[in-house]
Amino acid sequence: MVLLAESVVQTQWTYTLNLVNAPQNVTLLNPGQCIRVGIYSTGDKRDDYLKKTKLSFRVQFAGHIDVHPSALPSDFRQIKPEGGDFATAVLGAAGVKMPEAMKTMASLGASADRWCAPLEAGDGTATVEAEVESPSGHQALSSSTIQIESFETGSKSRSRTLRSWVFSCKRTIVNQTLRGCFLPCSSWLQTKISIRTKGRWRSSLLS
Repeated sequence: MVLLAESVVQTQWTYTLNLVNAPQNVTLLNPGQCIRVGIYSTGDKRDDYLKKTKLSFRVQFAGHIDVHPSALPSDFRQIKPEGGDFATAVLGAAGVKMPEAMKTMASLGASADRWCAPLEAGDGTATVEAEVESPSGHQALSSSTIQIESFETGSKSRSRTLRSWVFSCKRTIVNQTLRGCFLPCSSWLQTKISIRTKGRWRSSLLS
């Protein structure tokens, strides 16, 4: 099971081909943001297998349980193997076409239903549990958790991140400026010392 951002299914997949990179598993939501539940399938005829598999899930958060009844996934995509784009580019540069069987080894189906963090949600953890009814029978999937972050906490977190980024930029600029001033001065000083060590000041410089 994987937790998909609603934007992946509604926006990204709408304008992509059937073959996509594996989406990231969502671990953090702010109020109003939504997820879909995804299930993977591997092996031969995995697409047909997924299309015959029903998915149900429930989300427990802040003492409430939202139940989403069993239904067929609404969106499907074939998933590229990790590093697949790089391998395709390397083979293409050598004039070799990637075999179709190697372009994907898994398929992903996304639930028709979605769950959204309540607009008034405070900080907490939501637990997602899912079950599937597939041609192989009934199966309970491993549960997943997702952190819910309130608007106030999210604002403070982004503020800290921004301050950290600004401080890092300032430090980098100062270091580069000092380095730019120090290196010419250091080079000039070394030249003066080198010239003087060749003359009468050699003994005093070494003492």
